[in-house]
Amino acid sequence: MNFFDLFKKLVFPQPEPQKTEKIKSELYIPEKPQSLPVSVPHAELTEEQALAQGWHFKRKSRQRMRITRYTGTERNVILPAKIGNFLVNELGERAFSRTQIDRIQIPDTMKKWHKLCFYASEVKEVILPEGLTQIPIGAFSNCRQLKYIHLPTTLLYIEKLAFFECKSLSQLDLGNCFRIESQAFAKSGLKRFAWSGGRIDGTALENTPLHEQYQLIFSKYSPESARVALVGKHAEMKFSAESVFFMENSILNQCTLDLSGCGKVTFNENTFQNWWNECFLFLPESKTIPFFPEKVHAYYSDGRTYPEYFSVVTPNDDEKIFTVNGKFLPSYSVQNCRKITHIRTEQNALKFSPEAIQSDILEKIYLPAIYGTGKLFSVRCHSLHRVEWNGNYVYLPTWKLISARTHEELLSAFSGKSVNGTYQFFDSGKFEEVFTRTPPEQLHQKEKILLAIDILRSTEELFPNREIYACYLRNHFRYAEIVCKALPEKWHEYAEFLRNFHQSE
Repeated sequence: MNFFDLFKKLVFPQPEPQKTEKIKSELYIPEKPQSLPVSVPHAELTEEQALAQGWHFKRKSRQRMRITRYTGTERNVILPAKIGNFLVNELGERAFSRTQIDRIQIPDTMKKWHKLCFYASEVKEVILPEGLTQIPIGAFSNCRQLKYIHLPTTLLYIEKLAFFECKSLSQLDLGNCFRIESQAFAKSGLKRFAWSGGRIDGTALENTPLHEQYQLIFSKYSPESARVALVGKHAEMKFSAESVFFMENSILNQCTLDLSGCGKVTFNENTFQNWWNECFLFLPESKTIPFFPEKVHAYYSDGRTYPEYFSVVTPNDDEKIFTVNGKFLPSYSVQNCRKITHIRTEQNALKFSPEAIQSDILEKIYLPAIYGTGKLFSVRCHSLHRVEWNGNYVYLPTWKLISARTHEELLSAFSGKSVNGTYQFFDSGKFEEVFTRTPPEQLHQKEKILLAIDILRSTEELFPNREIYACYLRNHFRYAEIVCKALPEKWHEYAEFLRNFHQSE
């Protein structure tokens, strides 16, 4: 018995399987796509005919029309390509929601779809047109009787929840679809699919028969290169390939995987996003240290513990120094830390994923040079009071001093984006927008005073309109004194700044 088998036996003791127990298959590899373009006849109706058949529509500019609702009794439906002199090119939100149609064919004039357009309908068969590139959010969610859908060869994106809980949908040809988003087929009846491969969020296949039956589900596979879309529930197996890549949210459940025989194992920065379950991995030697959340235990094949993504030094009870052994901070990787004196890395700059820092007790943080897109801080960072990075620092009142909603808006200012070709991590305009809001969303006077003080004691260059806040403090100085004196001792810094501000005027 090798180390891996012994480890499994100790960690996951299992009774001997009975003869009647279904053996779980190991690998699911998508079939090659074979679907061909299908043409749909162009039905043309007068406006009177369309209304009589139950079509509700809205005229748009440039001789275009949107279908807003179908209330007809026909169960085998061909969506009209033209009504009167208007080309039908748009399907409105919930247009066929909860309708009792059996079959629908949609012509290639339909270019724009809105979310939930077939939500909870009784449709069983759908023919989608060539030229369609995207299926919107929740388009066919809860269509529990949908058995067949023809997807066009031009399809590129399937948005989240598109086929959620389509219980009767057991097989699908995804063709050359490039991107499949979260929960797209979750809780559906999907047992097999054809696909040329692309990007997929693991939750797209969560709680399907595929998820239940197979140990590893791939988006693309060869002995030389394998891309794992989802690891099955309670998977326990050895796997070897020259190169293995785990896609985002591909590991959702408790599992034990021996990958030490693989040449190279790579994880998407969000492979373990929202991770709560215990997981054991055996990995090959690597110079690139992947990120592993607390409940993911990684080992070399001989049982040695894999190097940690974070190494932590605690100089005293209140402070922690994080060293990141990698190039990025994945989503939700920094959690529940009161004071971080530094996040350090050997890299010149650290890339972050959205909401990489999520902690409702984090008070201050010092970052290296950092870049990324989306919000760095999750809305749970209620206690965050000081952010410092690359020589800059910004103060903001915590949620105990201002409303949680306002604090959340201020946190969104720390969102990476490109402005006129230059990368920008912090947007001071968000602070100004919150400060200058008019009724009914205007801040209370106390909140404006505390926010003005925090802005004035932040890095001057970050706030070009500092005079707005200084002028407000001058005009409300007496009340500001009352506000600051009434704060708990912990926040004495506000009174000290106000006193120094008054002396310098």
